[in-house]
Amino acid sequence: MLCLFERMRRRGGKPNSITFISVLNSCSRVGLIEGHTYFELMTNDSSITPTIEHHTCMVDLLGRAGQIERAIATMKKTTFHPNVVLWLTVLGSCRKWRDLELGRHAFEEVIKLDDKEAGAYVCMANMYVDANMQKDAIKIEAMRVRNEAWKARKLEMECQGGNKYGSPESYILSPHTSMNGERTANEVTYWIEETKHKGKKIAT
Repeated sequence: MLCLFERMRRRGGKPNSITFISVLNSCSRVGLIEGHTYFELMTNDSSITPTIEHHTCMVDLLGRAGQIERAIATMKKTTFHPNVVLWLTVLGSCRKWRDLELGRHAFEEVIKLDDKEAGAYVCMANMYVDANMQKDAIKIEAMRVRNEAWKARKLEMECQGGNKYGSPESYILSPHTSMNGERTANEVTYWIEETKHKGKKIAT
């Protein structure tokens, strides 16, 4: 993609907003931190006003490179109010680099914007599992139950498996799982312990 972009420029082609999204995504996928130069090229040379999609690409690029604080700073400098996608991008980077402190911050920001975003709970709980903080992981899952953050594509599914609570790797909470949260607490405790012993992560 980058080679095609440079060839287009040499031939006098004028990249548009979509072109730069593709270029920034390419830089992000290959871990090319110098991708910020294309962002500057877009704003300075091509006079294209960055959209929230461009900023999301930049946040993802920096996050994948482990520059999470810089990613957050970049995000806060935009003229857009950071949305759920931006904060989820940061949260995913925090999990990759095991940055629990910034991960908590990103998680809180996501929940402020949408407390039914199931992916945020799963990611945060998995970060706690990675850090061997099982009780904190259980609290996150209990919060997901309280906020009814179900996954739409599996909304009506009940857990199934060979044990009384279902298999940890396929467990998805549904509105039918608990009664006032009492049964759920036992179930969450069970499969968190299963993930701990088997080295697996909470289902995404």
